Amino acid sequence: MHLLIVDDEPLARDELTYLIHQISKDIQVSQAETGQEALDIISDEEVDGVFLDIQLSVENGMSIADDINALPNPPAIIFATAYDAYAVAAFERDALDYVLKPFSLDRIQHSINKLSSQVEQKLKVKRPVSTKETGRTKRFPLEAGDKLVVVDSEDILAVEVLKGQTTLYTRDGKYYDRQSLVKWEEKLSQESFIRVHRSYLIQLDAIKEIQAWFNQTYQVTLENGMKIPVSRSYLQDFKEALGLN
Repeated sequence: MHLLIVDDEPLARDELTYLIHQISKDIQVSQAETGQEALDIISDEEVDGVFLDIQLSVENGMSIADDINALPNPPAIIFATAYDAYAVAAFERDALDYVLKPFSLDRIQHSINKLSSQVEQKLKVKRPVSTKETGRTKRFPLEAGDKLVVVDSEDILAVEVLKGQTTLYTRDGKYYDRQSLVKWEEKLSQESFIRVHRSYLIQLDAIKEIQAWFNQTYQVTLENGMKIPVSRSYLQDFKEALGLN
């Protein structure tokens, strides 16, 4: 699990980091002092949950939460603040939890447990059924300039979403689309595709090489040479899908 703490007070960030590591040293913790730092980290890395202060020196945590929720597949938000007056506004933004300072180990444990349950729920994905097993191939119309190109699902190698841009990599090239990665995951749920990262969905049959990577994860190389990371959040499903357990 990867958590991000957003607070303009270094001591508050360090205290919360300490409590989280008291719960589990396996939890990766990143820190950000500003909203922009937080958005940069979330865009570049796999973040499962954000502990977000509300009263920052020059920013408002509610505005930062709105920016985070506007991202594709945003992480869960846990407001961590000294003020109880914002609870209603927090839950209007689909906050997972609302924790008051000073923090206690038991209260942070409760938040971590809620987040863990949410993450596990997202990862309860059965091994995809290959088109080879069903004998059916889905076809999708994709925009290519001023025309539509119909692409077979078996020709899609990967779907990528970075900074709000959805790109489909196929055997014939790449195409841009307006739909989210979640929508493509639903469309390809009966095909031989699997989510390996918050930003990537790949076709299992297109994998050419698997390399050991950082933090006991993997990097896969597809048949078009594209290299894609397998994040820790999706590692177990990936290993099960390929029989690597």
